[in-house]
Amino acid sequence: MEYPKTSFRIKAAIVDAILILAVMIITAFAIDSIGGVPDWVRIMIMALLFIAYEPMMVATNGGTIGHRILGVEVRKSSDSTQRLSLPIAIVRSILKFVLGIFSVLVSYTREDNRCIHDLICDSIVVYRKSARITSPSPS
Repeated sequence: MEYPKTSFRIKAAIVDAILILAVMIITAFAIDSIGGVPDWVRIMIMALLFIAYEPMMVATNGGTIGHRILGVEVRKSSDSTQRLSLPIAIVRSILKFVLGIFSVLVSYTREDNRCIHDLICDSIVVYRKSARITSPSPS
């Protein structure tokens, strides 16, 4: 099986970062137009947007908008027809954030281009046409 190169994943992350930034800017303007919103509420809303985007998209759609644009999706490595459950997608996202570039560097040493967070969470990035879309199995 041919797996997407790490560069696809990096490009998808860049697309997602641009989209999240745009949504955060629009949200900030919307909050400002309401007026009187405490700073802690603003911070919580922005943090929620940033933190929830990836795991929610991976669990519900098999990938983020960046993944879709680049034609890839995240699946369970042990069964590439299955999406990740939300709890696993959350753990994967946290590990990805915490491990950062170290996780990505590992992908360059592997034939399947899996990062450390993929190895820990039994996930793999595949081309969209090579995986059938099904709901996540209960975990």
